Amino acid sequence: MRPMTKDRLATIREREEKASKGPWKKELGFCGAERIPFLVRPGFDGVQFGRRPNDDNDMEFAAHARQDVPDLLDEVERLTRENERLQKDFAESVVRREN
Repeated sequence: MRPMTKDRLATIREREEKASKGPWKKELGFCGAERIPFLVRPGFDGVQFGRRPNDDNDMEFAAHARQDVPDLLDEVERLTRENERLQKDFAESVVRREN
């Protein structure tokens, strides 16, 4: 996991804001005689990047998602643990003051 710095978070946010709005979904289609999955975005009929106005931004977003999502999930878990610890510490300090 790479650390979730402010710069890294801003970079991920920028990619997300530039990408086509969702929802995106996977559908099966044909490429010649072969049935393959396609990434379908609103207003676009498949994953064929490079021909539509926002394709570069969508490619950038999709290419980084495999690392961005796990890193963001790790950060959420870290923040959740920290929040739980702080709530426990606060509750214990309140009990100490009352006694």
